[in-house]
Amino acid sequence: MVTLTGIDPEAVPVGIQGFTLTVTGTGFTAGSTVLLNGNSLPTTYVSATTLLAAILATDLQLPRILGIAVKGEGRELSDSLGLAVRSLPATFAAGDVWLPPLPALAVIGSDGTVLATPEGEAIGMER
Repeated sequence: MVTLTGIDPEAVPVGIQGFTLTVTGTGFTAGSTVLLNGNSLPTTYVSATTLLAAILATDLQLPRILGIAVKGEGRELSDSLGLAVRSLPATFAAGDVWLPPLPALAVIGSDGTVLATPEGEAIGMER
């Protein structure tokens, strides 16, 4: 039985180049495969508790949570963990604390235009 206990890193900024994800758990074998949203990734077996997986830049273009799981040789699946792809502000100053933005709500017209913002401002509407 394969179990997934951790991933490193747990979060990355949107738009970065591909990177190697370290996956930790138990029960890994040379035939274990790391899955990203259900799709197999190029996986390197390190030990019964560590796998490395190649994450491509194409998977990191939008802010979202990617599901990471491990498939064992016998097709058993681990639970999944989330890899956060986060938007970052353009600049940071010393001592800044970055929190992910809250989702904005807006009224969208049938043609896709924004009709009103979260602040209640009317946009593109006749008065």
